[in-house]
Amino acid sequence: ELSWAGVDFFYEEYQLVEIIATLLGKHKIPQVSLWNGIVMGGGVGISVHAPFRVCTEKTVFAMPETKIGLFPDVGATWALPRLPGGLPVALMLGLAGTRLKAADCLWAGVATHYISSDKLPAVEQELAQANGYDDVKRCLDGFCSQPDQSTATLVQVEATIHRCFSAESPAAVLKSLESEGSAWAAQTAKTLREMSPLSICVSFRAMVEAAKDSCSLQEALVKEYRLSQYCAQRDVPRSDFQRGVRAVLIAKPAEVPQYAHARVEDV
Repeated sequence: ELSWAGVDFFYEEYQLVEIIATLLGKHKIPQVSLWNGIVMGGGVGISVHAPFRVCTEKTVFAMPETKIGLFPDVGATWALPRLPGGLPVALMLGLAGTRLKAADCLWAGVATHYISSDKLPAVEQELAQANGYDDVKRCLDGFCSQPDQSTATLVQVEATIHRCFSAESPAAVLKSLESEGSAWAAQTAKTLREMSPLSICVSFRAMVEAAKDSCSLQEALVKEYRLSQYCAQRDVPRSDFQRGVRAVLIAKPAEVPQYAHARVEDV
C-alpha cells in the first residue's frame, strides 16, 4: 500500500509543477528546458510547461503512465491538448505512451527547438548572460538546427492519427485503429491493448475535460492531484496503479500486470 510519504510526494510534486509552470506569467522568468536524454513522468511535469523546450539527438519523450495504471499527470492533461495537433495528438501521446525522438518532438510541438547536444555547453553559457524572454529566444534561435529526419515517424501518419483519435470514446478509438488497415494503426492498437483499460478510460476523460478553453492549468492540476490520490490509495478493482507499479517497476524481471478489466470495452 502507498505510504504517507508517497502521498506527500504527490502533494509536493504538484506544488512544484505549478510554481515552475507559472514562472513566466507571474515573475517574467522564461524557463528553458534542455531535454538531452529521457524525458518521462515527473521530468515532463517540471519541463513541458516551459516556453522554451529544447530537444537534442538524445531526446526520448513519452508519457507512459497508462502502463502502470495511472494517467498523464503533472499538468499533461492540460498541456498535451494545447499542442498544435490538438486533442487527437494529445490522446495518442497520453493513451499509448508513444515515444518521440527529436524530429517527432518538433512535429508534435512538444519541443520548440532542436540543438545538437555538443552545442549545449555554449548554449548554457550564453543563456547565463541573457536578460529576459527576447534574449533567450534570440540565443536559442541562433543555435537551432534541423534534426535527423530519418527518426520521424508521425508526420507520415498524421491523417490516421486525427482520423482514429477523434473518435468519441476509448473503445471507438480502438475500433477505428483496428479497422484502419495500416501497420502503424495495428501496432498502436496493440499497444493500447497492453495498457490498463481503466487508465485508458480515465486518461481519455481527463484530457477531454482539460482540453476545454474554460479549463485553466491550475484547475487541471487540482483535478489531476485528486485523481492521483484516488489511484494511489486504492487497489483493484477501483484502481490499477498499485498493481501496475509492482508489476512494471518493482518486479525484476518485470511482470505482465493483472489489471482489473480485461479490455477497454469492459470498463
